[in-house]
Amino acid sequence: MQRLNQDSNYTKEVYLTTVTNSIEAETLEALLQANNIPVLKKFREAGAYLEIYMGTSNFGVDIYVPSDLLDKAQDIMGGTADMEEEAGRQELEDDDSEEAQSNYKGKRRALTWLMLLIVLPGVLWIAIFSCIQIYRWFTA
Repeated sequence: MQRLNQDSNYTKEVYLTTVTNSIEAETLEALLQANNIPVLKKFREAGAYLEIYMGTSNFGVDIYVPSDLLDKAQDIMGGTADMEEEAGRQELEDDDSEEAQSNYKGKRRALTWLMLLIVLPGVLWIAIFSCIQIYRWFTA
């Protein structure tokens, strides 16, 4: 059995790009694998743990490809980068810059507080009810 680094078909992985979350990483991975390019994903910082615990990570995902397929992967990425750039321009045109961002943040903050006010009392009620039941069970 040969070691991986002694295999003549083995090429070193090289950095291709960084995407913001695992959804983008999986989309890019599918695109590259459809073109017969293997992909290695590496989460940044605590991203892998957050992916398991919360289902997503905001630290970003680094994408690596074999060194001999880097040019082909960059060519494929060039088409997607043009589409992303156009979408970014369209967002800037549609956006009223700081005022729109401020309104969005305010709405998001209000929604967060509303969710806390709805969910937190229910969680507290369940915890108190459970403690009462456990107390009754031990004293019976």
